[in-house]
Amino acid sequence: EKIDTENQFLVVQVLDYEPERVSKDRVIGEALLTFKGFDSSAGVVNYGSCDIFDAVAGTHCGTVLLNARLLQVDAGAAATTGSVIISKIQITVERIIDLKDPNGSMVKDDQQMVRRDVIALIAWLLYMCLSIVLYVTVEEFAFIDALYLRIVTAFTVGYGDFYPVTNAMKLTNCVFIIVDTVTIGFITSKITNYILRFREIQKERKENIEREQARSLQKQHDAIEREKKERKASVVGGAGGVREEQKEQEQEEKETSAMMDDERDVNNITQQITQQIVSQSQQTAKDASNYWAKHKLWILGVVIVAFIVVGTIFMVYVEGQDFASAFEWNFVTLSTVGYGDVTPATSEGKVFTIFYIIFGVSLVVYFGAAIFERIDADRQEKFKQQVMRRALISEAQLLEFDLNRDGKIDKYEFLSKMLVETQEVEQAKIDEIMRKFEMLDIDKSGTITTEELEQMEGR
Repeated sequence: EKIDTENQFLVVQVLDYEPERVSKDRVIGEALLTFKGFDSSAGVVNYGSCDIFDAVAGTHCGTVLLNARLLQVDAGAAATTGSVIISKIQITVERIIDLKDPNGSMVKDDQQMVRRDVIALIAWLLYMCLSIVLYVTVEEFAFIDALYLRIVTAFTVGYGDFYPVTNAMKLTNCVFIIVDTVTIGFITSKITNYILRFREIQKERKENIEREQARSLQKQHDAIEREKKERKASVVGGAGGVREEQKEQEQEEKETSAMMDDERDVNNITQQITQQIVSQSQQTAKDASNYWAKHKLWILGVVIVAFIVVGTIFMVYVEGQDFASAFEWNFVTLSTVGYGDVTPATSEGKVFTIFYIIFGVSLVVYFGAAIFERIDADRQEKFKQQVMRRALISEAQLLEFDLNRDGKIDKYEFLSKMLVETQEVEQAKIDEIMRKFEMLDIDKSGTITTEELEQMEGR
């Protein structure tokens, strides 16, 4: 309502607002506007510029040019306080210069994602055409046979009626199998993501509509509640005696709690020693788990290469295959293509192949799942960072986070809302947990005591 030109300032937020995008209102940067040196004459336009800084890292990302017109000045306050008090001000943004968006890559841009996937699809089609040309020119296959072989290989069907014969194409076909396995898995994953993304967009749009309706109803409800509080204000005087009784009860509870604390201290030392031992073992297991999660792809890749080396040596020296055929046999087997042109003939080779297929195919499947798991984890992490950057930047979001509608946001409200927004947990699960808490909180004090637990056991 009033601005002290000496002591107050205004934070100007630059928001990414794209009507076509479901997720809006992301803060790109913030600029600090101070009023020192402004001409305090009413109606005079003050021109200035403010540097824009990234709201997260604090890096410079542009400049905003604006003007401010002081429409109403409290001259009486200026005479007593020595500073100009502005009662009304109008600020106009002229333009933004050299705006950079350091966190723009965190945003889910559906159009950009579609363009990127279309380019990837075109690249895959060109790769398929090139491989068909190689089969036609090197293996002298007819076009339809070459196309047929590429599709049979790409989708790991492998009838065995067509397969490369020359050593050069056998080695080249190993590359084709690797690329095909990754590509088909990637395409399948993308199709699934598009279906899930479509459902997510529909859900977000529905939630946005419901939020707007809830905000409107909440404003009406708050207005009615304010009127009720004003009417009941005169009745508050008779509550003094009740408060005194509550204080006496609280004092008794504190004395009882102090006695119980003394008894707990005896057990705390033993518990601390036990917890320290358990904590050390848990930390060791956690470190091992973190190391595995960080280096899993490299470890699995090395093991798969070792499988290929062992398989090639075995097929050359035990089964008598040439190097190109033995090398290709690893990829044909591990990818489950199975042309049937190279198979083990000896009993030793068949036993080796049994274990090679069981462990090798399982390893490749696990390796592929680990790759897509890493991609999905990176995508989820970017999404969570995007949600964190959009948290509590407007009054509308304050209403969303304020679950009990008291005009404030406590730790529980912020935590539960952010867990839902970052898709760590569903709202239904939080509601279920809170119902359990309310059941244990017999006196509805917001805390659970040992006495209440004992009462629950007695029931």
